[in-house]
This record gives sequence, C-alpha cells and structure tokens, in this order.
Amino acid sequence: MYKWRGASLGLPKHAAAGVFSDTGECAASDKSFQTRLVFEGGTHFLKKLHAHRSVLQPGGGYAPHADPYDVLIALFEGTVQTMGRTVTAPAFLYHPAGSLHGIRALSESPARYLVVEMHGAEPRDDRGRRRIQAEWSMVGASTARISADWTVRRFP
Repeated sequence: MYKWRGASLGLPKHAAAGVFSDTGECAASDKSFQTRLVFEGGTHFLKKLHAHRSVLQPGGGYAPHADPYDVLIALFEGTVQTMGRTVTAPAFLYHPAGSLHGIRALSESPARYLVVEMHGAEPRDDRGRRRIQAEWSMVGASTARISADWTVRRFP
C-alpha cells in the first residue's frame, strides 16, 4: 500500500476509487522492454497518478535518466541491475524526482514489475524558480547534491 500526505492541490477533477485488475500480457514479447498502462488520473494531491506494468526480457532495459516526478517500482519477478546494485524480486525501489535511474534484467527469465509515477505540483526553490533536479541523486556508489548556489557536489 502506498500512502502520502500533503496540501491538497485543489484540483476540480480527480480519479474515482476503484479496483484495477489487468491479467493481460504486455504486447509483443519479441521486444526487450514492454509496458502496459494500468491506471492514470489526477488525485487531490497529485496532478497525475500513473501506474504501468513493465516486462524486461533477459538483457533488456534502459539507460539511466531522470524524471521530473517521484517513481516507485515494485519488482515482482526476476533479477535486475539498478542504481549500481543487483536486486532480486521481491523488492521495492524508490527514485525521487530528478534522480538518475536505469534498469537492466540480469536473470534468464523476464523481470516483471509495476511502476507508480507520482506527478506532483511543479517544484520550485525558495526564490520561486522552477526546479528541474532533485536535491540529491544516486549515481553508482556516490551521491550528488545540488547546493544552494546550484553547483553539484559529489560525496562517496
């Protein structure tokens, strides 16, 4: 169960409560990376709550990138490499907005996981400037911090 709190965004439309069941397979099993939408809609706290299922064939994956929203991943099957680590299901991964993350399937069978994207209000710094990166980002075994003067410092 995922829970979060915050000030309501006051959005007039939001998704209704429901049960979303999807037993179908992702399309085209010949592709190394496949996704299938499970749910998408606004909430009282998020511009958009998005969930999709993903399947990585052995060796499949994608290069590190950063998203402007928080990402939660529930790994149900398989072994993957992500954030400089080898992770075997069952596992839960969290990527704050702006953090670099990629994933690659290492097991001989496909890796299957659920991705939940939480698109909140547009982040701003204390001077009202739009932020495009999070305060920190995992890069291999080091941590990168964005300081007040917008310079990047790395810590082992």
